[in-house]
Amino acid sequence: MSNTLPVALILFSNDMDAFLPMVEQERKIIEEALEHFDDTNRLKVVARSSVSIEEVFRLFNRYKGRILMFHFAGHAEGHGLQFNQQFEDAEMGQAVGLADLFRREVENGILQLVFLNGCSTNPQLELMKEAGVPSVISTYHPIEDKKAVAFAQQFYQYLSNAQSEDPFNKLPKLQQAFEHAIAYLKTAYSIKEKEPVEEKAQQRSVMFNFDAATEADTETWTLHTTQPDWRLPGEVAGEMKPFNELLTLQLIHAIQPHSKVAQKFLEKAQTIDGWEEVSRITDKAKDIIAYSFVGVMGIQLRKLFAIGKEPHSDQKVHRYLTNSLLTAKRALKLLSFAMISQLWDEQQQKEQSFPDELKEQLKQLFDLEFDPDIMGYLRLLQALCQYFESQQLSFPLPELQELAPRLVEEDELFGACQKLQEISNLFDKGKHGLPDCYAAERSLSVLLKNLHFLAQYRMISIKNITYEEIRNSPPRYLHAFTALGMDSKSNINTERINYVDVPISTDAVLLYKGRYQNSINLFPFIIDYNALTFESGAKICFYNGQDLKDGSLTYCFLDDNTKINIGYKATAEGDVDLNQLMLDPEKRKDHKLDAVFQQFHEAQKVLLPQLAAEEDFFEEAADEFEF
Repeated sequence: MSNTLPVALILFSNDMDAFLPMVEQERKIIEEALEHFDDTNRLKVVARSSVSIEEVFRLFNRYKGRILMFHFAGHAEGHGLQFNQQFEDAEMGQAVGLADLFRREVENGILQLVFLNGCSTNPQLELMKEAGVPSVISTYHPIEDKKAVAFAQQFYQYLSNAQSEDPFNKLPKLQQAFEHAIAYLKTAYSIKEKEPVEEKAQQRSVMFNFDAATEADTETWTLHTTQPDWRLPGEVAGEMKPFNELLTLQLIHAIQPHSKVAQKFLEKAQTIDGWEEVSRITDKAKDIIAYSFVGVMGIQLRKLFAIGKEPHSDQKVHRYLTNSLLTAKRALKLLSFAMISQLWDEQQQKEQSFPDELKEQLKQLFDLEFDPDIMGYLRLLQALCQYFESQQLSFPLPELQELAPRLVEEDELFGACQKLQEISNLFDKGKHGLPDCYAAERSLSVLLKNLHFLAQYRMISIKNITYEEIRNSPPRYLHAFTALGMDSKSNINTERINYVDVPISTDAVLLYKGRYQNSINLFPFIIDYNALTFESGAKICFYNGQDLKDGSLTYCFLDDNTKINIGYKATAEGDVDLNQLMLDPEKRKDHKLDAVFQQFHEAQKVLLPQLAAEEDFFEEAADEFEF
């Protein structure tokens, strides 16, 4: 067993003046092809987009002696590779200098493969051979962007045995993978034809110098190798890959537009080589992420980060997967509940007929004993977004309108949710292990980086409203509330007050950006049980289904995932003296909890009137047969 985890360095660049639309697709394909090696501690996949020459050298220094394979995708020519000086600006990395980097890795490390997937890179081959690189894949002439992606996809999927149920059994050889990719292109394309000059934006050349190309019957890609039987590592490295490294890196970058603290952190951190692996620095990044993300999501991430620091054990694996899946599901629930709350208000003002798909998704939420799964909430969110767009309704979170086009099967966000659902299914059957933790982390990273806008939002729980009106003065209100989530000093769910001249909904959990007076009321889908029972602090619960036997509503506590049922006790019905009721603490609690039940069924009645009518009919029918 090797103690050092080998690295696959996968780098991409682009040019805004000659944009390559398929480059990011190539990144996704390669990461997916190699993910089972990454998840099982056989290979560390390091992928970077829009890399500069400075970043290339930083990465080579950071992973010195560990780089097993190097892949480049972007514009290129015979004398070098094009990198990004800034995102908009390009700079040429000279092949002579790059060859020196490769020489160092050959002499002092384990470098086996260099794949230069840009136009006309074959003139660089001699430099690679002089540097001692065992295997080089290069190109004879300009290549079309989509063919470059297709070739890379076939090559890496075959080399990694990605589509096999037992991928590490009889791993394919390098020569076999190359020949497989060539055979695919011969079948799908006419790869012996030179690319047309007029499709410049779709090609990966810096300058269209056809003197670099060989005769028209020369195949585009070529493999020079002294080790045709080389395979990807099947041996598990002794070095344990840390939890949350990818999640932290992805999210601290994703929240930058909404967090000046994250911006300042990265400015300082990026001056430290390899900061991503220095715990005292990444711990600070984790804190920033946890208090930046909205309320309940920040708390979920804090739990996940804490579990990641625990010593390795089966219990750690179980707890990490539990909380990864809950974090993903609750993120989707939060967005879905915000949309449903807005839709409820819209229907109150102007009743509209819903399409069948939305009706079905709402029925899954309101009329099932079991809470929908991750994909169930994704489909609900998708149906809600489609309806809001079709009716030109205002989205409760404007960013959801921008997210809506990404809730489709072709997008990485959808794929990440599918992967999390697959892991959840295995977890429910007890068929999970350490690799599933890394796979869950990767998919959760994709989901949450797409929900980065939640770092702009905050949540509060309104605990109490005190009315004050002094003679000849306008009325004032004292709002007592709990600020949900973490603050910058790691305080959780802090109690606060606000003395203002406007009222606010009592016992409400509010989601807002800016001032909470302009907020989304999430009650009764998300509730603060402590606010309803006159307890201090906050105890946030998510709606989790209903008991079909007695009709009570099931809620799941955020803190410990325990469940509680809230039934209807009809405390205020009939000939009841409300003043006397309010004097009894227990009856006041029951009255508050009855409001949860009533509001839930009011929402159901407004959004699904047919379902509510059916329930009333069956209740009346049952009453007729009572003895």
